[in-house]
Formats: sequence, C-alpha cells, structure tokens
Amino acid sequence: MKKVTRNIFIGAAALLAAGGAAAYMLWPQSVEVETVARADVKASITEIGQIEADPAVTVYAPVSGKLSEVSFKVNDKIRQGDILAKYDMNAARDQYELAQLNLQYQEDNYAAAVEANKKNKSKAYSSGNQAESMLMDYVHTEEKRDDISIQENERNRRIEQTRQGIQGEISRLQANLELESRKVEAGESSVENVEKIKDQLTSCFETLAGLPVSETMPTDQFAQKAEYERQMELMDKRYNTLMSEKMAADEKVVTDSSLKGYEDSVNIAKHQEETAKRDLDTAQKGVSSTISGTILERFVDDGAMADAGTALFVVQPDTGYKATLMVSRYDIESVEIGQRAKVTMGQTVYDGTVSVISPVATTSDASGKPKVKVEISFDDKEARPTIGLEASVQIFTKEQKSVISISDKAVYTGDEGKYVYVLNDGKALKQPVEVGASGDGSTEIVSGLSEGDTVITEALSDDDLEGRFKPGK
Repeated sequence: MKKVTRNIFIGAAALLAAGGAAAYMLWPQSVEVETVARADVKASITEIGQIEADPAVTVYAPVSGKLSEVSFKVNDKIRQGDILAKYDMNAARDQYELAQLNLQYQEDNYAAAVEANKKNKSKAYSSGNQAESMLMDYVHTEEKRDDISIQENERNRRIEQTRQGIQGEISRLQANLELESRKVEAGESSVENVEKIKDQLTSCFETLAGLPVSETMPTDQFAQKAEYERQMELMDKRYNTLMSEKMAADEKVVTDSSLKGYEDSVNIAKHQEETAKRDLDTAQKGVSSTISGTILERFVDDGAMADAGTALFVVQPDTGYKATLMVSRYDIESVEIGQRAKVTMGQTVYDGTVSVISPVATTSDASGKPKVKVEISFDDKEARPTIGLEASVQIFTKEQKSVISISDKAVYTGDEGKYVYVLNDGKALKQPVEVGASGDGSTEIVSGLSEGDTVITEALSDDDLEGRFKPGK
C-alpha cells in the first residue's frame, strides 16, 4: 500500500514539473525597453587630457647689487606688483655718486681743453698777424734803405762813367800823339799839332786826377740809412719772436681728433651716469613681480649678491589655465575652434571652449601614432585646477535639435552595420538602423526606426530572436 502511494506521489510530482516547464516556456520574460522619441542629441568625443597653464616665468635681478631682504618663499602666493626682494641701497648710491664725479671730471677736462684751444688759437692767430705785419714793415723799411743806397750807387756810377770817359779820351789822344809825332818826323805835320795834343793830354790827366774815388754820402742820408738799418734789425728780432710765439701756440692747440676724444669721454661718462641713475631708481623699486601666481623656486636668500640678469625666482602664473588633449585623425575633423567642452577632475566639472587646434600632428603620447594637440580654455577665468593632473575632456562636436534618438546601449554594431532589437507584439526582432550624431548617452537614428517604436535596451543576442518578452517595470 505504501509503495503504491509513493509511486502515485512521484508521478504527480513529475506531472507538475512538466507542466511548470511548459508554462515557463510560454510565459514572456521581462526586458528593459524605451520608446523611440524625439530629443536633442549632442555629439562629442572624450579623451584623457592634462591640466596646463601659462609657462612658468623666471624672475631675474634687474640690476647688480646686494639683496637686503628676500620676502617670499617657495609655494607662497604672490600678486602682480608684489616686491619679491629689496636691494641694499648704499652701494647703488655710491655707484651713482662716483658716476656723477667722473662726469664732472670729464666735463671739466673737456671745457679746459676747449678754453685752452681757444686761447692758443687766438694767440697763434694774433702772433701770426703781428709777424706778417712786422714782415711788411721790414720790407717797407728795407725798400727805403735801399732807395738811399741806390742814390749813392747812382752818384758813384756817374763818377765811374766820367773816369772811364776821360780814360778813353786819354787813350785816343795818346794814339793821336804817336801818329802826329811820326808825321812830324816824316815832315807831314807840324810841331804845333803835337804840342796841342800834349796840352789836351795834360788837361785830361789833370781832370782824371781831380775825380773822387766815390762820392761821399750826405750826412742826413747817412743818418737816415743807419736808422733804417737799426729799425730793420729790431724788426727782424721782433718777427722771430712773434713766429716763435705762434709756433709755440700752434703746438699747444689740441687736434680735432684729440678734442673728439675728450668729447667721447664726456659722452661715455654721461652714459655711465645715466645708467647708474637708472640702476639706482630700479634698485629703489626692488624686484617686483609682473604677474600673479605661486613661487615654485627661490634661488637667493637675504644678503645675497646678485648680478644683473641672475635668476632669483621661478613663478607659476595664475593665468592661461587650460586642458590639453591629443585627438586622433578619426576625430580631429569634427573638432572646431569655439566648440563647447567639459573638463572633469574627480567630482569637479569645468565648462570650457576649444581655443587652439595645433596645425601639426605629433607623436608625443604613448600610442606612438600622430595626433593633434587641442587646447580647452576654461570659461570660468577664476578656475585654478591643479596643473599637471589628468582630466577627462569631452568636446561637443555637434548638436542635433529634436531628432529621433535612443539610448546608446540599445545600439549594436555588426558586420553589416548598426542595428537594434525592437519589441514588436511581444517578440524581439533585429532591426538595421542608420545612425547620426551620438553623445551624452544618446544616438540619433537617421533611418530604421519611427517615433513611438519600442526598442530593447537590455543586452540581447541573436539567440533571443523570436523570443517572448514583455516590457519590464
């Protein structure tokens, strides 16, 4: 009896199990679905980027000198115009005063050279003019002396001419006397003719004997000539003195090239004085910051000596904050200047704008493939994200208004393109679609679906086709 009861129970259980299986096969499964509707679709690309800012700025010593006080440390925040370091002003003042003294010295030297030049040129000119005038007076006096000598020579010349005339007459009479004497001997002339010639010779000899050797110069002319000669001697001495004075003055005249050297020394001293004054003014202002930012490095301490151009600080500016990302060749054609973007760092999201697209691709990232660097500037100019950290960057490349769209998770990709699973009369059907823009979890459907269709958003496969499904709650 017990055995029969047990068999009946087992048989009943088997029937129940078989019926449950059949009921399960006929009962539809619940799946997640959504209704195809119109919505705005924002196409975007997302890459990992890096936070950057304007390059760090090195602050250099504007002038050489001793730093009496260095005010800021590494990591200190500074504002534009803050005095980062102060100079010990004693050395700068001493240098300026020394430059002033040197300028005064060079100006005095130049002025003295100019004044001496003026005096020496004037002296040389005056002595030269006097010497020339003295020479003219000498020549004039010499001419007057020579006039007296000429008159004396003229008188002596006349005496000499007379002597030569008498001597000539004597020679003629002597020749005649000899001739007449022969004639007398020959009986051709008389003794009276001979005597007559002798009387003429005697008269000529007497006249010749009475002629002076030279005519004595009149006393007044002799005195005048002596005076002229004395004046000429004095003039000659004075002329030589004046010429010596002129030559001495000429030798003291500074040449144009030497005077230019004095002038150049003044100009150099002026430049040095101006530089020292400028350095003094600059040192009084101290080392000021031209930007706001953070001290990254400090190279000097109080009391340090710094030459002009020495690096003192490195400052990270609080400007130019941006996110940079490398975009592949597949996405770069969709990126344009001015497109909106979001930069996400942890829980913080920053709105931004595409501001720079590099014209040259580089291989600077780990992929080794050429990519284009894109910069995103922050819309909030007060944003100060940490420089150097990574960030997720989403660029909205396209925005479609009120288009048929569905969730990205409902769209699949196969060998023949894009497709979805639709729920039609409780059955899952595979439907090819043409997609458009995609972004923010939504995809535009260009064709293949109509507004109001139901698509399955839960993961399915082709094995589930023709299965019974119902929308889940």
